[in-house]
Amino acid sequence: MIGEWLTPTVASALMLTGVVPTVLNVYLLYDHRRKPGVLWFLVSMILGGVWALLFATFTFVSDPGLTMAIANFFWIVPPAASVSMFLLAYEYVSSKSPPTVLVGLLTLPILVLFGLSWSNPHGLVFTPAYHVDSAGILQFPSFGGPVKVLVVKVYGYLLFTLSAGILLGEVVRTTGKRRIETAYILLVFSTLALSTLVKVANLVPIYFDPTTVVFSLSGLAFAVSTKRRGFLKIVTIAREQAFEQVEDAIIITDSDGVVVDANNRAKELFGNSLVNERFESVLGEELSSSIDSRETVSISDEGERNYYSIRRSPVTPVRGTDGQVVVLSDITAVKNREQDLDLFKQVLTRIFRHNIRNDLNVISAYADLIASNTNGTPHDHATRIQSAIRGLLEKTTKAKEIEAIFTHETTQELSLRDLVENVVDDFDSSQSAATIRTTIPDYHISAHPKLELAVRELVENAIVHAEDGADPTVEIYTEDDGEMVTLFVEDGGPGIPQSELQVLDAEQETNLQHGSGIGLWMVHWIVKRSDGEIVSQSMEGGSRVGIRLHVVSDHD
Repeated sequence: MIGEWLTPTVASALMLTGVVPTVLNVYLLYDHRRKPGVLWFLVSMILGGVWALLFATFTFVSDPGLTMAIANFFWIVPPAASVSMFLLAYEYVSSKSPPTVLVGLLTLPILVLFGLSWSNPHGLVFTPAYHVDSAGILQFPSFGGPVKVLVVKVYGYLLFTLSAGILLGEVVRTTGKRRIETAYILLVFSTLALSTLVKVANLVPIYFDPTTVVFSLSGLAFAVSTKRRGFLKIVTIAREQAFEQVEDAIIITDSDGVVVDANNRAKELFGNSLVNERFESVLGEELSSSIDSRETVSISDEGERNYYSIRRSPVTPVRGTDGQVVVLSDITAVKNREQDLDLFKQVLTRIFRHNIRNDLNVISAYADLIASNTNGTPHDHATRIQSAIRGLLEKTTKAKEIEAIFTHETTQELSLRDLVENVVDDFDSSQSAATIRTTIPDYHISAHPKLELAVRELVENAIVHAEDGADPTVEIYTEDDGEMVTLFVEDGGPGIPQSELQVLDAEQETNLQHGSGIGLWMVHWIVKRSDGEIVSQSMEGGSRVGIRLHVVSDHD
């Protein structure tokens, strides 16, 4: 039935239409040729067009010698297309250009077939059934000589199957646009396989091969989709390069704890053979046993002890087993700076607490002696020295308190009422002339253990700066919004200058912008470690300063 209308001339014309999609493919994808897989996709499409052109030509030509010569070129095209499709799959999935040696080795069997086709020694390529009939049509059996069978059938189909398997694995492994894109390429491969089966099953005349037309048209459909959907972008290879070039060591393990991939930095750190090794053996027994509970580790690198922060995140693919990504970032410089600062803090604290304090006590004793044995100007000078020394001694005491602030980094539940009462009792026992009135419900708040120091500092600041004359009045009360409570200290003074609050917010002092003392810094550090906030508000007849804190429970 098909043979009645599908004459050799019509068949040649139909097959020549397969050249048109090839030209369009090149036009659409040429600008993308440097992206992974595109060049070999174009080569496959070009070979599909050459396939159509050669088959149509030797079908249309009636001269036996010319037909045979054209056919010799034709028989190397199908295995060459299989090679190009394998290289397409290789480059597309690995994002790496195939080595020149690999391309040469894959091409070698095709060159052998082409060379032997012209002489056909001992029937290695063609059997006696291979001939041009009286109508000028090339008659060829499904298989032919052993070399032709091995190269065209076995070798070609083997590479084709491997290519399809690589792409199928990529479809299973990936998600999103990458999966859709890979499925499109696999669909092109599938249409080629189906059209080849039509030819092998002899469902069409011997002078017609639908493979070329179907292959080229499906390739054109993919090329159009590439333009419209933005497939074959450079993202994959860019991600691969970022993975290899990043300065952090990245190790990927499967659900069994076996290293399945690692970047260059990880290989430099743990050796090139870490892939396929168990994660525990790579890090060492002592380190791997405690890595889940650590945020930093120390590792010997080229004879030096370096420090690394550890970040772990799970890998949960759509299909397959779970794994883990472990990122080790070199923080040696930061760690060394922390150690230097810690040492500096210890030395500075020791100097304030011992050396300077001892010297001040000596100076204070002599000032007391001078004040008690003199009158007039010398006595006044000695008194001023005593006052200055008391201020300095208070600062050395605060240096010790600051050390305690930085020692405790976690918050705890505190009774706000008990805390304020302790502060008020201290001022009452010190015979302060100030009147302190409190209205504090029994809030339980989450705060730094040294919050009492911050409250004491604010009350002391309010007493010192109050403008009520000799007997200042300080009000301590709270306001809450459910989740947060603000403890206010109100007085008749000007409050904390806005410039000092800006210094605290910026957490740095300059020659032009600085605080008046260490007390507010103590308040700032304690409140910050309490996950709270300092607020300062001007009011009619005075001001108020507050500490905003998280409420744990309200017992009133």
